[in-house]
Amino acid sequence: MITGTQISSKVVSVTSDADISLIAFHTEVQTADAMAVLPVEDLDTEYFIFTSGSGQANHFTVANGIYPTVLVTVTVSGSITYNGVQYGLGSAFSFSLGYQQVIQLQSPTDITGTRVVATSPVAVFSGNRCFAGINAGCDVLLEQMHPVRNWGTFFPVFPLATHTKDIIDVMAANPDTVVSVITSQQSTQYHLQPGSHKRLTLDRAALVHSSEPVMISYLFQEWKNVQYHPFVTSIPPVPNTRKYYKFVTQSFYDNVLLVVSQAASPSEFYLDHQPLSSFPLNHMEINGFRAWEASLGKIDGQHEIYHSSSPFTIYVYGLETAISYGYSMGQETTYPGPSITGPTEEPKRLTSPTEEPKRLTSPTEEPERSTSPTEEPERSTSPTEEPERSTSPTEEPERSTSPTEEPERSTSPTEEPERLTSPTEEPERSTSPTEEPERSTSPTEEPESPQELHCFSNGAEFHLPLRLVSEAKLNVSDVHLQDPQCRGLQEGNTIFINIPFNRCGSNVHIQDGKTVYTNTIYGTVPGTSIHRIEVPVKCEMDMNETLGLSFHPKVTDVVSQSHYNVSMRFYQTDEFTDLITTFPHEVDLHGSLHLQLKVESDDTNLQILVEQCKASPSLEETEKGYSIIQHGCPLDSTLQNHPVPDQRMKQYSFHVFKFNPFQEVYLFCNVIICDNQTAPNRCTQGCITRRYRRDVSNAKLGSAQLSQGPIVLKSGAQLPNSQAGGSVPSMVLVAVIMAMAFLSAMGLMIQRRYYRRPGDSQPLISSY
Repeated sequence: MITGTQISSKVVSVTSDADISLIAFHTEVQTADAMAVLPVEDLDTEYFIFTSGSGQANHFTVANGIYPTVLVTVTVSGSITYNGVQYGLGSAFSFSLGYQQVIQLQSPTDITGTRVVATSPVAVFSGNRCFAGINAGCDVLLEQMHPVRNWGTFFPVFPLATHTKDIIDVMAANPDTVVSVITSQQSTQYHLQPGSHKRLTLDRAALVHSSEPVMISYLFQEWKNVQYHPFVTSIPPVPNTRKYYKFVTQSFYDNVLLVVSQAASPSEFYLDHQPLSSFPLNHMEINGFRAWEASLGKIDGQHEIYHSSSPFTIYVYGLETAISYGYSMGQETTYPGPSITGPTEEPKRLTSPTEEPKRLTSPTEEPERSTSPTEEPERSTSPTEEPERSTSPTEEPERSTSPTEEPERSTSPTEEPERLTSPTEEPERSTSPTEEPERSTSPTEEPESPQELHCFSNGAEFHLPLRLVSEAKLNVSDVHLQDPQCRGLQEGNTIFINIPFNRCGSNVHIQDGKTVYTNTIYGTVPGTSIHRIEVPVKCEMDMNETLGLSFHPKVTDVVSQSHYNVSMRFYQTDEFTDLITTFPHEVDLHGSLHLQLKVESDDTNLQILVEQCKASPSLEETEKGYSIIQHGCPLDSTLQNHPVPDQRMKQYSFHVFKFNPFQEVYLFCNVIICDNQTAPNRCTQGCITRRYRRDVSNAKLGSAQLSQGPIVLKSGAQLPNSQAGGSVPSMVLVAVIMAMAFLSAMGLMIQRRYYRRPGDSQPLISSY
């Protein structure tokens, strides 16, 4: 906590190469508060201060974390002493802040309505060092102020913890601002001037609509059952576009999450991958806006919540005896997860490995400011370019021109705030935010591109044919990564999905000396947890060299490392002409599966050997697995090999089966690739014993491991009696909701030192 009123160099700047959420917790003995820290993009040059009114240490702080020098002008509401001079209502003073300098100004009076104007964007924080509320003697309050540029005109407001004595404060920045406050019983109008505000007791849900942008602060001060202490936060306006949040709780408190939205049901939200309806809930509603208050308990760490289509805001707070914290999220314009772009927008491409990561702050760069609170501000590329100013640092706020009209000022610390239930005429109702238009997924006349995955040093890009999404009766906006906020973008007949390695649900682990990044692409039915498309993707990066690894799980080509593409496909019949491309694919329990494995290469000297195929009830190869082929030898009595003239291809059929009591079966196959000019080699040996296999194990170009599955069992299908005692006793066939496949390449790296032509000192295949 900053002390005194002198300028000091105590600014901490946090930078990152990706969008993040930053939550600040301030904790002392029996007092605490928290806030969601605004990114640089949401800072600006004009602010108004809110303080709680009571207590002897109201304060606000101005911080410069970016620019060499910033001139700040303060126009006082209340009384502030600076450099030994006391400034009263309407008076102004100025000071300069250098790079990473900050100043704190304190007052024993309520200084709500004080105006701060800077020549460059700054961060402004406000609060009280020793707040004396209705149930507290001396508590810390802390909140970051939003600039006037990011204020709003429509706010749904719900009391936290079913309180009836908390305070909301409505602040105006423009002349003749008309504010309408609507409750379930009546509505009230207020007329505000720049810097004036109205403090109201919130005893029920309300809608606040204003003719000009306003800021609303929320003072949580009442306690019930447990004597917890107050905190202060901001009310985010609507509409907003944010449908995904990451937030933080602390295990010392009983933590609570309040979700405000126009969504119809809490089951449409997913909190930590569980429907919000599965948590203990308190429900409130007013004029189409709904609030669900979920009890999270004493839980620590990071959490996430999302909705597939409806934007929402959240409030996070924690309560404990004689202490509490709280913060809101939803007013930020930059946050984790990419923006949802329209079908005509240019997709964001991955940067090359040599590009400099985007930084959040710079001591010399001036970011160009956005004019819309929901737009992503464009960053300036010139270090000397000056951003457009909101107002001059010496400019006085415009006052009313009426000689008899006195602008409404702050209530005194001893005044009782006005109740929301006072009767008055009904104001005009505000319109609800418009719904996001549904995107068309109809394929055009353009040729369809195949599924492709391109791996780069800092991320990947997956190409999904639009046809597959259309056949699944989904929209482009329904295609996303593990993080549901990371979505695809349509271009022609292809959906492009950018897959950053450091977010969007991507996981990383080390395997066989390589860094492995994994994620999953889903096509999700809106408002449900049902996936009609599920595509696991993986990129392997060699420790000494960046390599690409592609995955194509929707029964299409699966690309492995090195020069060779290895595909694994299912067909409808043993003629291998009708490729399975639509899912979920249903089969009868008494039917057969038809599998083709192929090296996609123009080199006719290549040949392929299926070393092993094993079935498992999950994507993990477990002890419950069942071997179909082992060491090149068929083990399943129903396996049929279909001879083909092309040695680069293998075709098999086998009877379907399942694992009791599991409902899924996945197929894993290890494939070896050889060259005919090196015969005898492992491929020409075919089915051999383990001992003999060791003698020829080096005579191969490479290997790959592929997997495929699952397949859907037709409803009501029964196992024929003739199959009940077949060759797979406790295992009978596969069944699940949709198909997916992925390839895990295992050492398909061809290097000169491992393989040479007989009698030739030159490598068979050039290195790269």
